[in-house]
Amino acid sequence: MKIETSIIDLGEVSPEVFSSMWEIDLVLNIKKPTIFKWKADRLLCHFWQGPYYAGLSGSLDNWFYDHTDLSSIFTSPLLSDITLMRCFEVIECDDIKVIKKDDIRANTYFEIITYCKNGFYEMEKCEVAYYTEDPDVSNWILLHPDKTKREEIEHIMHSTLQTILAERNIETKAFGNDLFFKHPIDKVWKKFVGSLFRPAENYYSYNDFAITWKFNVDVTNRIRSVAKNANINIKKFTIDDIGNRVAGLFEVDSTLNREEIELDFINRVCDELNLTIRNEKLSDKDIEKLFNRGKKRFEDKDWQYYGINDNFANINFGGI
Repeated sequence: MKIETSIIDLGEVSPEVFSSMWEIDLVLNIKKPTIFKWKADRLLCHFWQGPYYAGLSGSLDNWFYDHTDLSSIFTSPLLSDITLMRCFEVIECDDIKVIKKDDIRANTYFEIITYCKNGFYEMEKCEVAYYTEDPDVSNWILLHPDKTKREEIEHIMHSTLQTILAERNIETKAFGNDLFFKHPIDKVWKKFVGSLFRPAENYYSYNDFAITWKFNVDVTNRIRSVAKNANINIKKFTIDDIGNRVAGLFEVDSTLNREEIELDFINRVCDELNLTIRNEKLSDKDIEKLFNRGKKRFEDKDWQYYGINDNFANINFGGI
């Protein structure tokens, strides 16, 4: 039986709405299968610090959030042309326990975490994840009513895009929650897709997926330089020029039809999941809720600088 699914294309969104998209199920009370698509309306960089998996404690999974001081990045005059934000990702299952960074188990885990050297990642310890975006990056979130399908959905998203690109003679590989293409000239594998899955409110699954079409190397290297000078470890790849490891799809083939590929991608994903698409719009009231949540995060320096989430209820369908 087909499941009717709303698809909502928000187009280019403000930084406030962009910030809220990653916690959209906490701000909007979504009770039907929904796909959101959006992109940033300007150049921005979003930073993340958890939740990190810290192992089992009895039958419970332990997770923690980190609180590195990012104020030197956020206040740097060298980055004044970039909208900077810290974003929030929630873990909200009954069988999950969140522990604080100063818990000895969290510290122990944090000290030993590495990326394995395997041709994609070099060994490194990272404090902060970050992503630079502008209108040349497309984002999706799929909220599905079966919370057990989130890992399967991520696999479908990855394999679907890989198939579409293989039909255009673009070689790709999946590693973790990323996709890489093989550069046709220098034969280097470069990241162009990131994704994440987690449980969502109302017993739904949450999957996000981002495709980079053009990657701003100069801006990203500038952010990395400011962080390095402030002794802040940010992922990913222990190299001087991030452009040697991350790129946009247009670097492979500038003639690719972005709109055609993206439409084909979502249609094939929905076919695999037995979903029928119904185009809808988000109400002005719901957009205001997303905006208000993001605005509050931007104004809260404890959150932006240190990742202290105490002023935000995990579930607040009012948007603040």
